[in-house]
Amino acid sequence: MAQGLDYLDRNPYYPNNKKEIATANLTKEQKELRYKLLRRKSAIDHRLKVLPVDHPDRLVLETKMEADIAELALQIAPLGGVPKRWLSQLL
Repeated sequence: MAQGLDYLDRNPYYPNNKKEIATANLTKEQKELRYKLLRRKSAIDHRLKVLPVDHPDRLVLETKMEADIAELALQIAPLGGVPKRWLSQLL
């Protein structure tokens, strides 16, 4: 018990409400558009993941999909910002 309290003293708990803050000022239509863009990004990520390694046009398809992701990042920026995970994948 003492170890647990000591740990909490060194590492206080802060609830993570970042998702609510990012989309709090958006209208219902903007939230729906943001959700559609998030789903589109997820679909592109899945297509990248299942793309066969020996596919003859793999590099062309990967480049096009990465360009699509960059375009989605530009579209989602005014709708609550670009998710941090997207930024790490783009760099």
